[in-house]
Amino acid sequence: GTVQYLQVMKGPVLAADGRVVGSQGIQFDISERKQAENALCQSEEQFRAMFELASVGIAQADPRTGQWVRVNQKMCEITGYSADELLQMRVPEMTHPEDRQSDREKFERVVRGEAPDCRMEKRYIRKDGRLAWVNVNMTIIRDAAGQPTRTVAAIEDITERKLVQESHDRLAMAVEQATETVVITDTQGTILYANPAFEKTSGYTRAEALGQNPRVLKSGKHNAEFYHQMWAVLQRAETWNGHFINKRKDGTLYEEEAT
Repeated sequence: GTVQYLQVMKGPVLAADGRVVGSQGIQFDISERKQAENALCQSEEQFRAMFELASVGIAQADPRTGQWVRVNQKMCEITGYSADELLQMRVPEMTHPEDRQSDREKFERVVRGEAPDCRMEKRYIRKDGRLAWVNVNMTIIRDAAGQPTRTVAAIEDITERKLVQESHDRLAMAVEQATETVVITDTQGTILYANPAFEKTSGYTRAEALGQNPRVLKSGKHNAEFYHQMWAVLQRAETWNGHFINKRKDGTLYEEEAT
């Protein structure tokens, strides 16, 4: 009851006077080949679905020219170009000018076999002119002779993450350069961070302060109720403002307004 695939070649059997008196043929069993072809077709369909529906951009390019030869829908979303537009472009055209040299150097290392793949953060220039930060993981497909035939890259859009990181970096720079003392503690009062202004004001280095409790600054000028009220306000998730008389590392006193 199984299905068998055959390749058939037939021809006529001719009598001496040229009349067709029959036929003759050769049949080849190609069932295994057809099964392999069907399996390959299913595999290609699955690959196509994975390629098109991937949550990251996937793109193939000609390693000699940098011309895009295949892109998925996510790649179009990242760059703002349609697939047809991308296939008319080369990789360097989309890469930010400041990133092109580094991009090329890393690519050539992979071509020379000095690295199995190329991983980098770089910037694309979108169709609307905005920058898109991407994380690129690229490798090379080679033929039987070892010559590069295609590049395949998985491209993740990290623009939002980079913007958040840049915002954090700016905030950190502002805190580090502030002339006011900035100290962060956990809810038990253990110092987790102190900025350079703290060192100048208190005389303690940050290395000395980290892991300590701010009580090392106590001057004895405030009673226990003063600190109890401060922590009671903080534990209600409210902002405390007050006036401290603290003691430096060398024993001298100093005053500060604190929030």
